Amino acid sequence: MKKIFTILIISAAFASCDIDRYPYGSMDTDRIVNDPEASLQSLLNGTYAQLKAWSDPMHRCGEYAGII
Repeated sequence: MKKIFTILIISAAFASCDIDRYPYGSMDTDRIVNDPEASLQSLLNGTYAQLKAWSDPMHRCGEYAGII
């Protein structure tokens, strides 16, 4: 059992990869400047996400006031 566990740990260490991941809602500036057309979809998704975060509470406040 120890050998299997050790082999799994070693294989996981060698199988792991180094992926550059950015926090949700942010992109690397160099990546945008070098290829703006490839980044356009991600930029639009980020823009709509920011708009949704702002508009949902405002929409709900308007609905709740109409119910009372």
